[in-house]
Amino acid sequence: MPRPPTPGLRERLLAVAGELFYERGVRAVGMAEVVEKAGCGKNAAYRLFPRKADLVGAHLADFAARRDAQIATALKDLDDAPATALEAYVAEAVGQTHHPRFVGCAVRNYVREARADDDAPVRAARSWLTESRELVRSLAARLDIDDPDTLADQIWLVIEGVYAGGPEVADAAPALTRRLLDGAGSRGWR
Repeated sequence: MPRPPTPGLRERLLAVAGELFYERGVRAVGMAEVVEKAGCGKNAAYRLFPRKADLVGAHLADFAARRDAQIATALKDLDDAPATALEAYVAEAVGQTHHPRFVGCAVRNYVREARADDDAPVRAARSWLTESRELVRSLAARLDIDDPDTLADQIWLVIEGVYAGGPEVADAAPALTRRLLDGAGSRGWR
């Protein structure tokens, strides 16, 4: 009879894997290294995550859930102010780049690193990015402007640029976002 996993082992494995994946990339980190750094037996680790893809998927899901919570906090109480919410969304992304160990967004990093489009972690990562983009699109759609889709695409490009350019260029994003909003021809949207 297999023994039950040690309490907290799943979280410890995810924390260790998350650090290693973020610092060095998913492909550069093997399960043996995660198991060793987590200080557990490989059988216990493989009972929780039978394949590395399972660990990667869980890591990305945890990361996405944390980011969703951070974004929701940034947009809290802005239901009636979609332009301000778009500015807050961009500002929140800019804030991420100021973390001392920032090396991009873990989900975006994985999508760039993954070789196959058909594995479950890539599909989940792409789905999360699509949902995030849809949030921007839904906020832009609530503005009284002629072309909310173009504005949403432009603001999404700003967000992508924040993550790709890092802190060196990210601080320009809020001003660019304001210019895009001001130039979108909105009427009474703040």
